[in-house]
Amino acid sequence: MKGRIVSVSFWPAPLRYYEAVATDRSAYNEVISAMEQAAAAIKASKPQTILILSRYQLTLNDAIGYSPQSRLRGAIPLSNGTTFTVGMETDSVFNGALLKHSERMGIPMTSILDSLPIISTDDYFLHHTATIPIHFLSDQGLGNKQIVRLTMGHLSYEELYTFGKVVQLAAQSSGRQVAVIGSANLLPNHWVNGEDKNLDTNINIMYALGDQQPRELQNIGYPPGEEYTLRTAAFVLGAVSGLKATVGTHYFSSVSGESYGLMQYNVPK
Repeated sequence: MKGRIVSVSFWPAPLRYYEAVATDRSAYNEVISAMEQAAAAIKASKPQTILILSRYQLTLNDAIGYSPQSRLRGAIPLSNGTTFTVGMETDSVFNGALLKHSERMGIPMTSILDSLPIISTDDYFLHHTATIPIHFLSDQGLGNKQIVRLTMGHLSYEELYTFGKVVQLAAQSSGRQVAVIGSANLLPNHWVNGEDKNLDTNINIMYALGDQQPRELQNIGYPPGEEYTLRTAAFVLGAVSGLKATVGTHYFSSVSGESYGLMQYNVPK
């Protein structure tokens, strides 16, 4: 069977979720429900491989990083006092296809191991931005899929949008059915005189994702200190471009003073 992208999503991964939910689950019920809906939609798309972003303490300056190790591990504490651990096999075939098509399209990719010790050795493992979505996918019975773990570098929106198209080409050439998860929180709240200066930007990011139009990102530009969120959105928009996808879950709200957004695209067969 010829490979293809079967699901694409922009997914929040709240850092305080597993700390706060034990005492304030009601505040997180909506974002939990949105993540459960997205996980169910991903399961229904029947992927063979999960491509997921997992940021490092320091993102790469001039490339997209990939993890070459054969098995990836992660762990997060749960609100009931236990720890969720995950171990997933790397899809080396899909990694190879990404490298080949990235080179052809002029998008630099590098092994994260080539960047050690520039990145923390702790980031050799799955960051919570990957482990939290995988937790929800495991609850849906998708814990035994192969994985490709990437991190966004400081590339332009145009380059990352193009890399989203590279993922489509790699899925086709490798014969893989791929679910793409662009895992990244929205910009953090920036309060000035009681007003969140990042609120309009976050709303516009969600509009851009909902309309599947990357030009709004150019209007926003590159906010100072922004390393990940808008670049992830550009990648997600590239990955879903041309697929005639419809928006499934479209979630946006503020929880404990932070904005969270989730966009799940349903890709037709």
